[in-house]
Order: sequence, then structure tokens, then C-alpha cells
Amino acid sequence: MKNFIYFLASTNRLKIAIWLCISIIGGFVLLSARIQVTGLFYFRFLIWNMFLAFIPYAVSTLLAYYSQTRKSVLVIVPAMALWMLFFPNAPYIITDLFHLRQRPQIPLWFDLLLILTFAWNGLILAYTSLADMQEIVTRLFNRFAGWIFVIGSLCLSGFWCVPGPLPKVGQLEHSKQT
Repeated sequence: MKNFIYFLASTNRLKIAIWLCISIIGGFVLLSARIQVTGLFYFRFLIWNMFLAFIPYAVSTLLAYYSQTRKSVLVIVPAMALWMLFFPNAPYIITDLFHLRQRPQIPLWFDLLLILTFAWNGLILAYTSLADMQEIVTRLFNRFAGWIFVIGSLCLSGFWCVPGPLPKVGQLEHSKQT
């Protein structure tokens, strides 16, 4: 554990993690204020979406730590697959803007700020974890492979984010609330 904390501090990850925590807490404060004012739990799906967005960040951070000293493909490849499974959820939060509409209990600008706060945090989590994964792939193979990984991940993520007939993780939660 001590080595992991040293790893976080030595790579500026600790600063990034602290700022991310502050920003995410800010989103939760906005959501709590909305619930307090309206008495409605409509945007609670944002909590689930933020949790799903955090998974690839956690996986990429742990994988970056692991891959600095070890290069076992038997560990790295399944971890990369897990990362890819959850990565599209991070930028997907921006599509929650589809839920934005005027409601009598609270101003539209507040809901916009709420959704954009969660979306911003999701995009920062996505970018940070994607940069980690690119660095890992580059270290394992080469720079070209790292960029191919980035382009492929973004294309798959874009396909995931486009609203359509494909079922998505968390979609059931959205359908219950609309």
C-alpha cells in the first residue's frame, strides 16, 4: 500500500485524484440540493453513471501501477478488456442532457449545471484513464500501437454513446425514471 501511495504522489496522480474528488463531491452537493428543494429523486441515475465512469479510471490507475514493475500479459490483457467494457460509460454521461427540460420545481439552469457537472467529471475520468491506457500500450508495444488503441477505444466509445437500439449498462435505471 505504501508503494501505491508513493506511486500516486510521484506521478501527480494524487493531485489529479484530489481535484477529481473535489469536483465529484461538488456534483453530489448539487444533486443533494436539488433533491432537498424538489423532494424528487429524478436525477439519481447520475450517481450510477458516475460510479460506472469511475471504474475505468480505477482500473487504469491500478494497471498503470502494476505495469511499471510487471509485464504479465495474463494480467494486463484481461484488465484492459475490463477497462474497455466500462470505458464508454464515462463519456456517455454527456448524453444525459437528453433528460434536460423545464420542470416547475427548479430552474432549468440548475438542472443544466447539475448534468454538466457530472458530464464534466465523466469526461475527465475518461480522458485520464485513456491517457493511462495509451501509456501502458505504448510501453508494452510501441507508440503506433498506443495511438491505434486510443483511436479504437474512442470509436467504440462513440458507437456506445450514440443513442440507439443497443442496450447499455445503466439503461434500465434510466427507463425506470422517465
